[in-house]
Amino acid sequence: MFKYASLTRKGMALIAQATNLKQFVFTKMEYGNGVPQGFSASKTNEEIKAILCEMTSLVSKKADIGMYSVSVKNNCATLTGKIINSSLTEDFLAKELGVFGKIGEE
Repeated sequence: MFKYASLTRKGMALIAQATNLKQFVFTKMEYGNGVPQGFSASKTNEEIKAILCEMTSLVSKKADIGMYSVSVKNNCATLTGKIINSSLTEDFLAKELGVFGKIGEE
């Protein structure tokens, strides 16, 4: 569904901190229909990853995804959520998905 899924620079930093025995907590999931500035189909995969790597929020958030569970097995986290669309007033094509987390109060 999301062809160009990528971990952001801040996400990588949080995971690195979590490997130093700090507790990582997933805080929310969102989806939207935005396109990052500079993004185009003519870009290479590496150029697209570089754009996505610097993102800290969705370009055009449309709704939240209610997070119901997080499970970890074999160093892989599985998040289960439910798309909450009760606040939507128009149709849109979901183009972006954001998964957010924190360590401590960050």
